[in-house]
Amino acid sequence: LQIYERILDIINSRVDMPKHTINGVSKRLSIKNKKVLFLCFDLLEYLSYRCELALYSQISSKEFLLKISGFLMA
Repeated sequence: LQIYERILDIINSRVDMPKHTINGVSKRLSIKNKKVLFLCFDLLEYLSYRCELALYSQISSKEFLLKISGFLMA
């Protein structure tokens, strides 16, 4: 949980970090390792509850949601 708070602080430190964060999570979601997938979804859940509007809008963007649905359907 402490690492998630550090990640959240880093994301909130710069304006362009939410977009970079979502791109990084998208790349990790393409990895077929179940532990990596679980940690990515766990981090996304944490960030969706604790993040600011900029990151929340990136998480809820149509492009990202289509990526997630594609990973879940595969």
